[in-house]
Amino acid sequence: MIEKRTLTIAVLAMFVWALIATSFAAYYYINFQDLLKAIGGAPVKVHVLLDYGNGTKEWYNGTTLFANSTVFDALLSVTKNVKFDVYPYGVLVTEINGVKNVGNITSGMAWMWYYWENGSWNWGPEACD
Repeated sequence: MIEKRTLTIAVLAMFVWALIATSFAAYYYINFQDLLKAIGGAPVKVHVLLDYGNGTKEWYNGTTLFANSTVFDALLSVTKNVKFDVYPYGVLVTEINGVKNVGNITSGMAWMWYYWENGSWNWGPEACD
């Protein structure tokens, strides 16, 4: 038969283990919640299409971004070879992977962003950032 003292030590050890494990779980849960707040929620997967206007198109499917990411963040996640200008109303992308804007926005070709909705591509309503 197990002695009372041995049983007491075993129960006390299990209690201490449970207390420590619960403390660690609570600590990591709180830190995870703080991280989710900081990044705006759980990560999301998006599909990015770069259409160079010369017949070349590159798809980046399943690109992982933070929930509060912008179109500009998505672009920078698929290529680092981007040139842009920053204006008071937002970022204007001027070159991607060596392909530059040609002319100006009304009489040429420029890097624009679109989103897919209801079976068609739609102009982005604001700057990419």
